[in-house]
Amino acid sequence: MPSTNLCSEPPTAVSPESLERLAVWLDEAEYVLVGMGAGLSASAGLNYVDPDFFRRHFPVHAALGLRTVWEAVTGFWDITPDTRLAYWGYWARHIRVMRYEPPALPPYVDLARLLRGRDWFIASTNADGQARKLGLDEARIYTPQGDYALFQCALPCREQVYDNRAFVDAMLAPLGEGDTLIREEDVPRCPHCGRFLVPNLRKDEHFVDALHREGYPRYRDFLERAAGGRLLLLELGVGFNTPGIIRYPFEHLTEKFPAVRLARINLTQAAVPPRLGDRALRHRRGFKAVGGDEQVGKAEKRSAGNRKNAGRKRYVEAHRRVEVQRVGGRSLQAGKSGTRPSPAGNPACLRTCHTSSGSGAEYRGHRRLLRFGLVGGCGRQTGVE
Repeated sequence: MPSTNLCSEPPTAVSPESLERLAVWLDEAEYVLVGMGAGLSASAGLNYVDPDFFRRHFPVHAALGLRTVWEAVTGFWDITPDTRLAYWGYWARHIRVMRYEPPALPPYVDLARLLRGRDWFIASTNADGQARKLGLDEARIYTPQGDYALFQCALPCREQVYDNRAFVDAMLAPLGEGDTLIREEDVPRCPHCGRFLVPNLRKDEHFVDALHREGYPRYRDFLERAAGGRLLLLELGVGFNTPGIIRYPFEHLTEKFPAVRLARINLTQAAVPPRLGDRALRHRRGFKAVGGDEQVGKAEKRSAGNRKNAGRKRYVEAHRRVEVQRVGGRSLQAGKSGTRPSPAGNPACLRTCHTSSGSGAEYRGHRRLLRFGLVGGCGRQTGVE
């Protein structure tokens, strides 16, 4: 098996047994479906919860009391007339750091090498574009959660997206090191209706997904072709932010089709349901399980929710510190930049989508996956998995 650092773990932390088993599964697989989450990008250095990464790349916002990218994203969730300059003061930097500056990073390059010569498909909830920087066949890449490289109308007035590199460069060019607000004339606006442009991310019901839906029929066709054969589900860094997109569907595929195998590789959230038996393996480090996998999974979900609550509190405090800055003739009001997202998406959707049977799945991009016995979810997020 090629030497592939999929988890950013030192060699001494690797489980030889799980990797040897995975190597056998790769050799035996007729098809490989890769599910990518934020943990894969984190292993490459694009870490949403690393305070050092945030201080290094977002020093002006770290000075406000924010500690991680995730806290900043949670805080600058929505754009309003009162917060438009501060909103873009963060998001323009975020898009540059997470989407445009990095080349194809080592874990992704290693993965591309691993897929060569195989019949593969990639489903990614990451919006950082890493999967599209590999020179692979883009017809085999499905990214339903959006792309940091695109803007859309905030309403939206039409199903259209816009390349945003020129917008981002224009917003950042005049900013000094300590500036948190962009200039009024640099605020991106829809060329058709004049409303704000916003990042093209599945964060609410206004998401423009026409471009991303184009990849869904190809994803469906791959599953129809592969699910009855020796299919390996290679899940990399997928957590509990939007489990209805990759994590739960992969479990259901493994349970429904006898020849399907699941390899779950995750730094801390590698629990697999006992019902999958020896057709699922996990690889993790830094988490000593106490009790069964179901208890481990519940603990991991609680941990993710606690991080988000703490981030929201620090965001409000950060806005108190910048109230003296003027935004369009008015001062910033603490907490005005938007509402805190639900830990796993839309609460209303959770009541229908994330059911044990999957019968209430409403997210249109995944409804047809129910034919495979999968559970869909709305998966509203900002590119963080």
